[in-house]
Amino acid sequence: MATGEQLRTIFLRYESEHALTPQTLSAAGRPLAVRAAGSALLWADFDALCVENRSHLDYLELAERWRGLIVGQLDTRWLARPQTLQRFVWLVDIFYDHKRALFIASNLPLAAELNGLQGAHDLSRTLSRLAEMQSRAYLNPLDGAPLSSEVITFPPANTSFSRLTCSHENS
Repeated sequence: MATGEQLRTIFLRYESEHALTPQTLSAAGRPLAVRAAGSALLWADFDALCVENRSHLDYLELAERWRGLIVGQLDTRWLARPQTLQRFVWLVDIFYDHKRALFIASNLPLAAELNGLQGAHDLSRTLSRLAEMQSRAYLNPLDGAPLSSEVITFPPANTSFSRLTCSHENS
């Protein structure tokens, strides 16, 4: 199954088909292009969330408005840029602090790519939080069950699921 279809399946697990409409929302007063916005789950691409100019206030507002976030098309090469890496760190930290579900589609295994990067404050904490979010003890605020969030590695020929609350599973 192609990565986009996997993300669509995740979105539809919690939201209705009519919520699958691209739109532009506001996050802390700044426009944010999203692929879909439901009542509980938001789906946006990594470049709109972390490459574009954002502050931690954007992520605070998103975490307060939605119980989960799908981050699509994370190209790990962008993480080498200190500003983008810092935004990603804020995003993970804020969604962790708010106990929100986080689904990430990445071109390479995320933890391996984050190891050794420079340019973000306390990256080791973010790695620790991502690991904790992969444990079954981290409950999914979307349904109260152990979180079934996934990190999807693309391209589809090399697709693997890694739960943000469990271990790697190949699909």
